[in-house]
Amino acid sequence: MAGRDLRALFSTNDRGLEATEAFTNRQAQWELVAAALGEHLRHTAEPGFDVEDLEHPRHNVMTFHGVGGIGKTTLSRKLEAALTGADQRPAQWGEPAWPKGRILPVRIDLARSSGTSFEDLVLTIRAALAGLGRPLPAFDIALRRYWETQHPGESLEEYMRRGVRLLHAGRKRRRCRWRMSSRR
Repeated sequence: MAGRDLRALFSTNDRGLEATEAFTNRQAQWELVAAALGEHLRHTAEPGFDVEDLEHPRHNVMTFHGVGGIGKTTLSRKLEAALTGADQRPAQWGEPAWPKGRILPVRIDLARSSGTSFEDLVLTIRAALAGLGRPLPAFDIALRRYWETQHPGESLEEYMRRGVRLLHAGRKRRRCRWRMSSRR
């Protein structure tokens, strides 16, 4: 096909033509994410780090913004996949510098989630955290108290049973399959 013009390309019936997806020119963004994640992991591993210290500022949220069509969603999907498993990381990105261990990326694309409520976002995060495989009673108690205050008389379980779809939590759409702790 080399050397042909676009008119010839679009008027051909050549069945040998194939489309391939190329993901390029995102090395700088990967390096930024890898550096930020490495710094966050080092910070949380320090002896003086206290997860309950709510006064200390947090710097562990990354946002991509810009005009539509520049690849923000594709980049965030690639980052999510690369952080989920090394086999999904583009070869040009190389091995990250942080110690090997399990990282649980949660990608929430607010541009794609029109009409998403705060509750749906929190439930999406909770569903993703269920992948850790350990109980989170403090999260569940706080969520239950919030729900009871904001939605008196409405059962959270019923809200979820009515088929409310959660946002993307990982690559697959999931229904929430965790039980909230009823301890107070």
